[in-house]
Amino acid sequence: MKKRMTTHTLKTTLSILCTVSFLSGCLATQEVKVDAEPSSMERITNGAQPLLTSGEPLPSRIQVQSVTQLQPREKRESNTQSKEELQLMYMIYLKREGYLPEMDSDGDIRFKKEGHIYLIDVRAQADDPQYLRIIFPNFWSIDNDIERLEVLAAADYVNSTLKVVKVYTVKNNTWAVIEIFISNQEDFKDIFSRIMSVLSGGVERFATKMREIRKQKI
Repeated sequence: MKKRMTTHTLKTTLSILCTVSFLSGCLATQEVKVDAEPSSMERITNGAQPLLTSGEPLPSRIQVQSVTQLQPREKRESNTQSKEELQLMYMIYLKREGYLPEMDSDGDIRFKKEGHIYLIDVRAQADDPQYLRIIFPNFWSIDNDIERLEVLAAADYVNSTLKVVKVYTVKNNTWAVIEIFISNQEDFKDIFSRIMSVLSGGVERFATKMREIRKQKI
């Protein structure tokens, strides 16, 4: 009886050991599968990231621009006007301001203020849309070489003491001009009155300086 129980106990023990060994093997296999296969959330995250050449996802700190972000920006619409459009724009504006503008044979706009003739250089602006040039021509004649030296001295004084305005000689006469750059051709309307004030002020300062130079010679 004792021998039978020993044999029976041995068989039972072996059966239990086999069962435990089988279950341990199943659990180990399941752990390998779980570790080897990413979760559904990990698959979604990795699938949305761009991959390196090695197949690994880029680090999250690297920002990748989309194709639409790399496309060049659309160019701003040009506000450049043709020579004819510029002529019309200036004619309409000057008439509204009370002037009597007219177009000369060169296509520039000519108008009078306080008995003096002024010119808007349309040809120059047609070639360089941002360039605005308004001229006060022939306001001081040069009769001889001595006077030319006086004119150059007075012009140099005006050019060094006033903003924007420039005085210079053209053959035997003296011109004053305003030359500036504007981003939009319509912008001249906002500064036209100041342009005219600075231009006439430059001529007045030139005349004052000429009188001072001549007094010094007496």
